Amino acid sequence: MLRKCLFCYYFIFHIAIAASQPVIYSVEYGHRPFQPPGLTPVFHSSYLGFENVYVVIDNWYYASRQRADSVGADAFLIPGGNTSDVPFYDGSLDSYVSLLQNPGRPAMGFCAGIQFLLMARGGICAPRSGERGDQIATIYAWDEIFEGSPNPYTDRAAHSYSIADMPDCYQNYAVTRTCYVTFVRHITMPLYGTQLHIERMSNANSAGPAVLGNFRNIIMARPFHGVAEVIGFPGEPGRVRVTWWPAKTDEAVTYQVYYNQDDVNLDYSALQVETRDVHCELDGLDADATYYFAVRARSDAFADTNTAVFPFKPDGRREITFQNGKAIDGQMYDACEATVIHQAYPNSNYGRRGSPGKDKLYWWNSGLVQFKELEEQLAGKTIIGGKVTFLFVGGVTDFTTASHVAEMKIYQVLKPWNEGIGYTNGEARPGEVTWNSAQHGTKLWETAGCRGSSDRASEPVAAYTLKGDGTGISFDGTVPLPAGLIQTWVDHPDDNHGLLYEKVDSYPTDEYFYFEDNDDEWFMNRPRLIVYYLDESGTPVADADAEAMPLSHGLGQNYPNPFNQATTIPVEIHRPVDVKLDVVDIRGRTVAVIHTGRLNAGTHRFSWDGRDATGRRVTSGLYFSRLQMGDERHIGRMLLVR
Repeated sequence: MLRKCLFCYYFIFHIAIAASQPVIYSVEYGHRPFQPPGLTPVFHSSYLGFENVYVVIDNWYYASRQRADSVGADAFLIPGGNTSDVPFYDGSLDSYVSLLQNPGRPAMGFCAGIQFLLMARGGICAPRSGERGDQIATIYAWDEIFEGSPNPYTDRAAHSYSIADMPDCYQNYAVTRTCYVTFVRHITMPLYGTQLHIERMSNANSAGPAVLGNFRNIIMARPFHGVAEVIGFPGEPGRVRVTWWPAKTDEAVTYQVYYNQDDVNLDYSALQVETRDVHCELDGLDADATYYFAVRARSDAFADTNTAVFPFKPDGRREITFQNGKAIDGQMYDACEATVIHQAYPNSNYGRRGSPGKDKLYWWNSGLVQFKELEEQLAGKTIIGGKVTFLFVGGVTDFTTASHVAEMKIYQVLKPWNEGIGYTNGEARPGEVTWNSAQHGTKLWETAGCRGSSDRASEPVAAYTLKGDGTGISFDGTVPLPAGLIQTWVDHPDDNHGLLYEKVDSYPTDEYFYFEDNDDEWFMNRPRLIVYYLDESGTPVADADAEAMPLSHGLGQNYPNPFNQATTIPVEIHRPVDVKLDVVDIRGRTVAVIHTGRLNAGTHRFSWDGRDATGRRVTSGLYFSRLQMGDERHIGRMLLVR
């Protein structure tokens, strides 16, 4: 009888404990099983750094937010592993990609997990910044998940690939010497990713115990996380949809929505919307302004005070991605061409086409890229911006130092060229004409290698400096393109000759820094052009002389970035206007006022020496350049590393 009572007591006690332990929904990679796995929670006293949790393991082919909801998961775990992202592009993992984009619960990705998390939002993963063994990571931007973590911290690395192009909706918080994207978080949702294996916790100086403990006991336990996403309606400027996750409570909950055009002092006493739903739609907003949205929850069980703010411009934009191997309206795009130029062989066809075949294209000191057939998708549309991505390999390795410097400039090409198909250093043959087309009389180029004053534009559309000690490693190969340039390519396809990448460096050999268009079996890291445009009914940008057309409008990317002593902030003005340029920290507090007053049309360059208004040096971290021009506001990210 006593034994039966003890058994009943143990059973009831076990059930009570189980009810208080969180449930983690995880995935396994590999082939698709014939039947979806069962979703039975299994108790673990220790699981990948988490103590006393129930774990449900699903197959990534079947994983979905609905299946995570069905087990009442408190968190979504994205493990590491030797995986291929091919299903990301053939459609067989669409439900998993959707889960990664918005899992409805806090998420943590390890190694390959951070790569999948960011790729689901359009990030690019490439064979760059490979690391093995213990690595030292420095936290340069604060998040509550680092409370109690050593800084710098040391954890294990085991990756040949890393994120080389990070989505705008994520922020990076930590770096190693060779890998810039080391620890990330979504700008509002509690979605985290780490390139280092903090879940192993085999180092005395590991970040794992603090980070994973905070994730389990603070992030996962929080009843409400604020605004999740804000999306616009293509072709409907001024209209947005704000969404959030439901609060974790059985009590009745009221959600309160706040927004205005001030990112520093969002007024939580000025309630705009109150609802019981988990989303709301707003209309009539200023399509030319950037708004900042926040959501809070109220119930008898808790009072929420989160400050997650999502920035969004409701201009009704659309976007198209041009990248070989990706579909546009169901049709594969395959009209990007690229070739290489080696300075030692200016009159030879050095290299081979990298896409769309399986050959690797190694970009040495210069390269040409051209995205063709843009007019088929964009004719008659109003182009408002775009960005182009090229990836580099190396740049910072265990063998490079601060003395190794690469100066990069990107120019508009003004003369036609053709893709070469030669495989050796021999002279190009007819039909293999590239930069040295003057040899064949097709169209004279002033200088072999596309460096003549009429071969390419006199001023670059972008420039960047990278050092072998990691300074500048935040450059991910992505640069903005002027809307006017893309509009010219669309309206006048015969003038679309692409872009020239020039690199002058002091690296020991080209093997330490080169560009790559690589159709490998793991990741799609080919050149990519993303174009933003307004509804087709808009008025196209007026034609203008290409040489007289401004390269950009507003705030340019500072350079160098990251920086140590000083950085330059470029500003392009189309017409005389009163402006204010200042620097703010990650909490929105003004650090320094760079310029206040009227500027004439043209390019202006301002310097910031990393000091505040009192002349004191500020600490390392993420800062924002902020340009106010009338009703327009432009924001840029700057990384100061002491």
